[in-house]
Amino acid sequence: MSRASKPPGNKKSELIWQAVKSLARSSEGEEPDRLGQYDTLSTFGLRRELATDGNRGYMEFALTSPHLTVMRSAFITSEEHLSIATTERDVLRIRLGLSGSVSCRNSSGGNSVTEVPSCLVVAQPKATEMELTVLPMEHYRFVGFVISRGTLLDAWGFDPSALPEPLRSFELGETNSLEVIEVAMSSEMVNIATDIMKCRFSGALLDQFLEAKAREALCYLIAELNRPDENQVADAEVRLTSRDRSALAEARLIIDKAYVSPPSINVLARKVGLNRNKLCAGFRTAYGLSIHEYARELRLQKALELLRQGAISITEVAEQVGYGHSSSLTAAIKRRFGVSPRQLKR
Repeated sequence: MSRASKPPGNKKSELIWQAVKSLARSSEGEEPDRLGQYDTLSTFGLRRELATDGNRGYMEFALTSPHLTVMRSAFITSEEHLSIATTERDVLRIRLGLSGSVSCRNSSGGNSVTEVPSCLVVAQPKATEMELTVLPMEHYRFVGFVISRGTLLDAWGFDPSALPEPLRSFELGETNSLEVIEVAMSSEMVNIATDIMKCRFSGALLDQFLEAKAREALCYLIAELNRPDENQVADAEVRLTSRDRSALAEARLIIDKAYVSPPSINVLARKVGLNRNKLCAGFRTAYGLSIHEYARELRLQKALELLRQGAISITEVAEQVGYGHSSSLTAAIKRRFGVSPRQLKR
């Protein structure tokens, strides 16, 4: 069967074609002029068959808008692991795993294996790399959402003060660090993933359905991240041993040296020998700020110093203190100091 060349120039086809080019781009950056050998267009969007090296199954990609891509996939890996490299940057990834195990390696060197059902959340700034590896002989089924940075605030109207970390810092452009966390998947999130796997809508109905499911999943995710666990209920009463305080001091020193692009919470916890909950709760108890708040304060104080010196532009200041965009730094300075960067430079 011959493969289709570039689809007609309507909006939906153009979005799908952008996905084709992104997925099929070679290491030299060349873009294809037609669908690849294993690609077809389905009612869901772009369908890619996995039929090489003993892997069997498919991935489907639906682009509901320029800021949201929804994936669904079911496949069985061979006796070798299957690596899935990321193509998009400056995005929030939410992956709802229904079966199979996946290993995630990020730019900070962390590596973890998630067991299903589980929700993997990845805040991926534009300059970071991430790779997922599906383990050998796994029957892997998942649904994924890829959401462009800024969508939660600008398009979907979420209040930044209601966003938990790492979503808040990522959406506000206050970090250039890759953050990967695993979140318990509620029965409601399992139902969302199952509904998408079974979805038979097409066209405009599919777009509306998938965006509604993405927002619904995000609401459950935010609720789960904001829910205190047993180790965080009594934050104010956290008991710290002398060893804990030494580890927290070490964590603070690491952030002091790398506040522009600090390690993720999981990596920092491993470095200082504390579990994630003890590190987060203990840091707030010891220093009065969360780890994200502390790193943000360091960046803003350094930005304030550079702006008052007046030797470099606002864009250069943003780059030096770890903000991806000068507009993100401007908004952060206004929130923190009540004035604009231009006023500080006078």
